[in-house]
Amino acid sequence: MTDYIYYVKHSNTDDKYKDAVKNRVTAFKNEIKKNKFFLNNFTFHICDSFKTLGNKSKLTKYVSEHSDQFFYTGGMTASFKEGTSDIIIKTSKDSVFNISVDKQISDVTQATMHEIGHQFDDQFGYCDPKLLREVKKLPLWTDDEGTKEQQKLYDTFLKNKDLSDSNEFKKAWKQDVQNLGKSSLSNFLFKHRHIDYYVFDVDITDGVTDYEVEEADSHRNEIFAQLFSYAMGEDDGQKEAIVEKYSNCYRMVKLYIKKYLGIDVKNN
Repeated sequence: MTDYIYYVKHSNTDDKYKDAVKNRVTAFKNEIKKNKFFLNNFTFHICDSFKTLGNKSKLTKYVSEHSDQFFYTGGMTASFKEGTSDIIIKTSKDSVFNISVDKQISDVTQATMHEIGHQFDDQFGYCDPKLLREVKKLPLWTDDEGTKEQQKLYDTFLKNKDLSDSNEFKKAWKQDVQNLGKSSLSNFLFKHRHIDYYVFDVDITDGVTDYEVEEADSHRNEIFAQLFSYAMGEDDGQKEAIVEKYSNCYRMVKLYIKKYLGIDVKNN
């Protein structure tokens, strides 16, 4: 089986970012010992602005047409189970007065591994084939959100398709966020210094129920992808604090990486 990965540099984007993404993905692929074709036929879109993505795929079309909704988003991908094989990496960030500032290369490579982490979570998770067949009939990637029944079906799909939806990861996440929700100076500082990785989907200050674990699907996805990037050697300056607070989740992510990719990251 021939392995192809494609890299598309969009307008007004510096060549150095395309090179950085390609080099990082290549280095990652060289580490993989199992399921070596994990990213086969994926396209990495490297762009200065989401508005420049255009109509190259369903995902790029949707993101470019709704770019204002993703103002603070540094990267994007979607479920491979739904048929997408795109990863989008944004090379700039907006600062004060809406001035666009180029990112550091390290920020771009970290975002790249974060988005690959989402794909790892998705592709090696289990989804009931009947549920997947029904989801593929839904009007995805349009402004039509469908009926309430269709929305409910899609919500069920989102909560039952990933490694981060597995019982063992949910158990690890519950243990970590129960500790994170306790009143302490350390948790207070974490909440305000690492706001993107605190839990706001549900109230964790009064304990965490199994129902709340289910409802926090989006947070479980995000922390999984972030921990994946850390396990693979990236560090955006938040690694030490996040790994400490999500130690049980981090242990599970590293176990999954070894199980499905054959990469032993126990020292990271």
